[in-house]
Amino acid sequence: MSNYVTLLIFMIHLQKNSLTKIVWLFVFVQTFCTEIQGQICVGNKGINIFKDGDFGSGSNPVLLTNPNIAPGYTYTTNLPNDGFYSITNNTGTWNLYSSWLSIRDNSPDPNGYMMVVNASFAPGFFYDKTINDICSNTLYEFSADVINLIKSNTANHTDPVIDFLIDGQVRFSTGLIPKTGKWITYGFTFIAPENASSVRLTLRNNAPGGYGNDLALDNISFRACGPSAFVGIDPQKAILLCIDDDPFTISAEIEGSTNPRIIWQISRDGVEWTEYGIKNATSITHDNFTVGTYYYRYLTAGDDLSILNEKCRVISDEVTVQVLPLEYYVTDSICSNQIYTLGNQNYDKSGDYQATLISSRGCDSIVHLTLKVIDPEVNFVEYSEICNHGIDISKANFAGGYNISVNNKPSMYTRDLPYRLPLNVGVSNDIVIESDNGCVYNFNVNLPDPMNVVATLDTTYISSNIFQLSILSDVKVTSIVWNNNDKLDCNSCLTPKIKISEDTNVTVDLDFENGCTLSLSTFLKFKELPEFIFSNIFSPNGDGNNDVFYVTYSDENVVIKNFQIFDRWGSIVFSSQNGLPNDMAIGWDGKINGTDASVGVYQFIVDMEDILGFSLGTFTGSITLVR
Repeated sequence: MSNYVTLLIFMIHLQKNSLTKIVWLFVFVQTFCTEIQGQICVGNKGINIFKDGDFGSGSNPVLLTNPNIAPGYTYTTNLPNDGFYSITNNTGTWNLYSSWLSIRDNSPDPNGYMMVVNASFAPGFFYDKTINDICSNTLYEFSADVINLIKSNTANHTDPVIDFLIDGQVRFSTGLIPKTGKWITYGFTFIAPENASSVRLTLRNNAPGGYGNDLALDNISFRACGPSAFVGIDPQKAILLCIDDDPFTISAEIEGSTNPRIIWQISRDGVEWTEYGIKNATSITHDNFTVGTYYYRYLTAGDDLSILNEKCRVISDEVTVQVLPLEYYVTDSICSNQIYTLGNQNYDKSGDYQATLISSRGCDSIVHLTLKVIDPEVNFVEYSEICNHGIDISKANFAGGYNISVNNKPSMYTRDLPYRLPLNVGVSNDIVIESDNGCVYNFNVNLPDPMNVVATLDTTYISSNIFQLSILSDVKVTSIVWNNNDKLDCNSCLTPKIKISEDTNVTVDLDFENGCTLSLSTFLKFKELPEFIFSNIFSPNGDGNNDVFYVTYSDENVVIKNFQIFDRWGSIVFSSQNGLPNDMAIGWDGKINGTDASVGVYQFIVDMEDILGFSLGTFTGSITLVR
């Protein structure tokens, strides 16, 4: 059962009917189960009541005054020892332990602070805060962003464990926080008891000190949680209206409540919001057809007092309404080898044009086009260095990026000019430059010097930000010096592999057997990896549908280092190692020693590595077996 249903059932309790005791018991049981699993709020959230949870910001690398937030720990402005903590915006400003990560806080603010904890030898509280003016009978989320400060693959260092306490009682534990080098959000949801007006939030270290058990903490959050959606509207897509359309109705979708408390809001910029429409109305009407963008949302809570308290109410998604204009003014340019199409007309000469069109939304629209036709030109100069010849392309009068090919060979790409283009000497070089929008410029270059080396540095993306580098040359290479040798799997190879953690410029210096030297470089773009998505239920009943629980992932060039499944008592019921994703053969078929396992909830752990042996993270969760 989801938290949505839990919240709605609790609303019945608010009605004070004869089912009160039964409903309260059901809500308690459901909430307890959710807390054990560490269920982050999956609905919409209210504002973060805990405004100090991001630790603020400052230009000084370390907060100089003791914030007094960690009972039993000592504050320091230096690198913390066991039992000490500090508030900093960059651990790299300290002379770090060799095993520690150099990181900043988990926010876009370059001066944002985070809490750095070197846990004490004995378990103890390292964060404690009381939040006042909360609402009873309201679903809340308590969460925090945490990072294990120990570098991955560091042996003999303890991983942290954090207990989340509400009013002195442990309500959720993170388990071992892995050494992934990434921030992870941990937390859970719970319902504030009846007549509650405040809550004490506590975080406790529950792993021994010594080597390891070091962490950073940021973005502690305490928010109201609940469902807030719209009937028949996808908030991810803007609603497009013509200026002569009929008024448009936006309806709130709040299941299970017969008398929801609602406040509608409108904004023209998505930042500043004002009340709109009738309070507690389940729908509002957009009837303003002045051209522009309008944003709508609503606040909701369970009773009249809660809706007035920002600590108790939930903020819905936003609906965007765009009223499209009747007339559009467009200025554009094409090259002389191109045709510009407007409606059912084609243009190849400079001038002012007009067309009456029907938009994809069905709106009438008049387009005024100012078109300029240009003859493509490229400016370049020849360069001649020892064993290194070509042209420097300085600029073009048409927009890039640019594909550049020589003598019909595969093209090279650059986003911007200038660009240095190595060329063969003693031959005719036919060069074609084509922009992303189709402008083409052709020219020919002859370089007379016969002493030459032509070499290229090619790249191929393999997997999980691992690239294959390849040096191709028409003269034998005698010496190789890479500028990123700490990231390569081979420092003296013509074809090494490299793993990057950010946008990286790779340079290599080459010596050739004819005495020439040459430097080549390429830019590698860091890519966000796709998320691992795990099923939450499977049914090994032999019907050929969802009979096996296995790891699926869009990138098959990774390794499942360890895949284990545990029963409710922590015993291993299935284990496999060094497998590949999307392989049902290494999945669990729902049997234990050849016998069908009992229906119920099982826990799993998956350790993933890339093809170079670097960890991609440890993933945990639960799977429900049904038959």
